[in-house]
Amino acid sequence: MTETNIMVVDDNLGLTKTMSLILKKQGFTVVTAHNGLEAINQIEEGVKVDIIFMDIKMPELNGVETFKRLKKIVPNATVIMMTAYAVEDLVQEALEEGAFSIVYKPFDFDYLLALIAKIQETNMSELVLVIDQSLPFIENFMNILTQRGYKVHMSESCSDAYDKICENKYDIVFIDISLIQADSEETIKKINETNPNIPIIIMSADDTAPKEIEKFLLQGGKAYLRKPIDTKQLLTLLEGILTSGEKEK
Repeated sequence: MTETNIMVVDDNLGLTKTMSLILKKQGFTVVTAHNGLEAINQIEEGVKVDIIFMDIKMPELNGVETFKRLKKIVPNATVIMMTAYAVEDLVQEALEEGAFSIVYKPFDFDYLLALIAKIQETNMSELVLVIDQSLPFIENFMNILTQRGYKVHMSESCSDAYDKICENKYDIVFIDISLIQADSEETIKKINETNPNIPIIIMSADDTAPKEIEKFLLQGGKAYLRKPIDTKQLLTLLEGILTSGEKEK
C-alpha cells in the first residue's frame, strides 16, 4: 500500500495534536493546520495531502469555504468534514460540494481508521446499481456518488437491471419501489440469486404506502430512503453498510 498523507485542520490545538499522534502511530504521514488559511498556504507551498480532516466551524474562514478553495488546488484529495455543532446548513453544503463524509465529535477513532482504510481500498471501488425511471433523478444520484469515487451503473427498468446484475457483481442496489410494488418478493429473490445477500435499498417519493415499504423490509430489503434523497442520509447509510462489511454477510 502506498504512503497516505493526511492533513488535520482544526482550531482546537488539543484535538489536532491527539489526532496527529493517533494517526502517526498507525503509520500515516500527518501534518496539521489550525485554520483554513494556514491549510491553504501549506498546500500551496507543496505539502502533499491525500486525505484532509477539516473542521467545519473555524474563525475567519470556515471549513466549507476552505474546502471550496482547496478543491481548485488539490482536486483529488479526499475531504472529511468534522463538527461538534448542529450546523446542518454547512453540513449539507459541504456534502453537495463533494465532501466524502461528515464525522461528529467526540470521535470514535476506530471508525475514523475504518473510514481511512475504506478510502485507501483502490479509491472506493464499490459498484452501485440504481434502478429508477426518472433520468434526472438518476443523474443527480450518480453525481453525488461518483464525486466520492463510487462506480455507478443505472437502469430504468427491472428487466435491464437483471441483465446488468447477471454481468456485474454489485455491492449495493438502489431501486424505486414503484418498479417492484407488484411483486417485491420475486424481485428480491431474483437479485439475490445472482448477487447473494446484496444490500437492496428501496426508494420512494410516496410515504402513503407504509405497508408496501414494511413488506419490502421484511422480505430482505436493507433500508428505505425517502425522495428527494437527503445527501447526508444517503452517504451515512452507504458508509455504515460498506465499512462494516455487511455486504459480505
